[in-house]
Amino acid sequence: MTLFWTILGVLLLVIVFGYIAYYFRTQPQLKPGFSQDPARDQLTTMVRDPHWLYTYWELSDKIKQTVQNNNGNLALRVYEFANDQQDTMTAKHFDIPLSLDNESWHIKNLRAGQTYLLEIGEILDDGAFKAFARSRKVNTPYDQPGEIDPAWMPAQTAWETYGTLTSASYGTASEYMAERND
Repeated sequence: MTLFWTILGVLLLVIVFGYIAYYFRTQPQLKPGFSQDPARDQLTTMVRDPHWLYTYWELSDKIKQTVQNNNGNLALRVYEFANDQQDTMTAKHFDIPLSLDNESWHIKNLRAGQTYLLEIGEILDDGAFKAFARSRKVNTPYDQPGEIDPAWMPAQTAWETYGTLTSASYGTASEYMAERND
């Protein structure tokens, strides 16, 4: 009788896990941070390191059709803000020409310790830029070590203890830790 219940239990587990696997396999896979609304134009920007950004976007079919009808001058505009500058009208910027097939872009040779904001849009015939989506502002980190706050410096005894643990014979650190755990 127990063999029957074991086989029945295994069979139920296979059915349940098979259904779960089928369910997740059939769900649409979205890029991180995107909603399921296909009519919403979205642009997400992430910092890779002090000199690189990575951005990806999703444009609605309506926007793609509009760009195609207007000769397809799609561009990614990168704004660089100085200090406490907030306005995109006065910020330095440059444009990266795109095709409608692009869905992401790596942007390199940026300045460390700066604030950036990206927009994806169309460059019109008169040179004006019509934005479809805007990312959040991102800050690239500095590419050098920061200042050490004297209030957070380890005491001299900590440096001496560290030196004896690492420069002495093999295994001293383990013995020291064993003493501390007793």
